[in-house]
Amino acid sequence: MKVCVGITTKNRKVILPKAINSALKQDYKDIEVFVFDDGSTDGTSELKFKYPEVRWERAEESLGLLEARNKMMRSCGADIFISLDDDAWFLKNDEVELAVDYFNQNEYLGGIGFDILERGTARYREVPRAQPLPTNFFMGAGHALRLSIVQKVGYYVPFPVKYGHEEKDLGIRMLDEGYEIWMLPGVHVWHDYTPIERNMTDQNRGFIINDLVYKFRRVPLLYLPPVLGLSIYRTLRNKVRSGFNGRQHVLDFLKLIPSQLKYVNRVKISTYNDYRVLSKSYLEYKFKNRQE
Repeated sequence: MKVCVGITTKNRKVILPKAINSALKQDYKDIEVFVFDDGSTDGTSELKFKYPEVRWERAEESLGLLEARNKMMRSCGADIFISLDDDAWFLKNDEVELAVDYFNQNEYLGGIGFDILERGTARYREVPRAQPLPTNFFMGAGHALRLSIVQKVGYYVPFPVKYGHEEKDLGIRMLDEGYEIWMLPGVHVWHDYTPIERNMTDQNRGFIINDLVYKFRRVPLLYLPPVLGLSIYRTLRNKVRSGFNGRQHVLDFLKLIPSQLKYVNRVKISTYNDYRVLSKSYLEYKFKNRQE
């Protein structure tokens, strides 16, 4: 299997080499490292002279994360696409090889989530490796996708607000087509969560609005009123604090509904029920491995 490790970057010249170096050091041989420079203005493009073995593509004006990932997936010619954030890196040299082995074992395996460790959270120390855990999504910082399945379900679909839920949306569409997603406990990617090019107020707003949009698009009609209604209620219940305005976020979502109708494709009830069960197993794993 040919593998492409795709890294989308914008204005993170200082930290990007850690991601590139960790991908180049992987033991797996049939691999291409592909960096998409999404309109950086900090001199990121100069790094291509330091890494001639890396494939580089640049957009003069930012396309956004999802379009950049889609462009890489469509043009790389690989069987497996591994997405690595530009502020994330592999901790060992065998993560790609392990992922490929699991894809070879299971033709219905559509996606793999690496076990993400993240600065400033309750998950920051390595844990022992264990058997794959069936789950319902993968985290953006580090995951692997079988491209034939991604093509079948329609790649990443744009969201109206920057940040959040694009991986969850792709994941549930894979599950709805009968494919599986696994998380690899102890097979880690470190996510440094750099503040560079990261606006936390915008990020929190994006997570909330895109969560409502995701549910509007995918939740079966039978479950939509209670699921979406509860999410709206919880958002409204939060008072204005630290830039959080629940009422405004809900109003912004309601204004977006007409533009989102073309993306509505609700999953089967059986898929949604399975999705909720898989979510519980992943949350149990995270709780078990919390580190104070």
